[in-house]
Amino acid sequence: MIGDPQKKPPSASIGYFALIPLILGIVLVAISLSDITALRRLDLSGSSATGTVVDLLKIEMRRGSAYCPLVRFTTTSGTVVQFKDSACGGPRDHHVGEEVRVLYIAEAPAESAAVDRGQSGWFISAFMGLIGALSIWLSIRFTLGLRRARRDFELKRIAQVAAADPSALR
Repeated sequence: MIGDPQKKPPSASIGYFALIPLILGIVLVAISLSDITALRRLDLSGSSATGTVVDLLKIEMRRGSAYCPLVRFTTTSGTVVQFKDSACGGPRDHHVGEEVRVLYIAEAPAESAAVDRGQSGWFISAFMGLIGALSIWLSIRFTLGLRRARRDFELKRIAQVAAADPSALR
């Protein structure tokens, strides 16, 4: 008899579960890098203005509602721009009539405008990237551990075969 018949090698299909955190991690890192690049581009553009929250747009979601500020500002060239900020939150995050600092790229103010969230905007993007990187690292560690377990299982099986019948290895 070779080994315990109840004992089986680690299944190869278990390794596919490592794809979930790997894909999630890659997506989070990509989004984080995209956000950081956009924030950096807005920072470097040097264009900013004082805008006014003219409305709060209510967006219905599965677990409640989110409120996105609708902001109006005037560019340095005198163009009036109105945009919906991409960062939505609770109803108390902004209020109608509130003045906010707006960052934009002078060549495309309507497309690039965003409310300046200061350091918190950078923190959220960096934190998302960190979570993504951790997810990728865990996926790799899991996959390497699974490979090691399969290799150890095979080595034990070969040792058992050699102990039972040394001529079987020739």
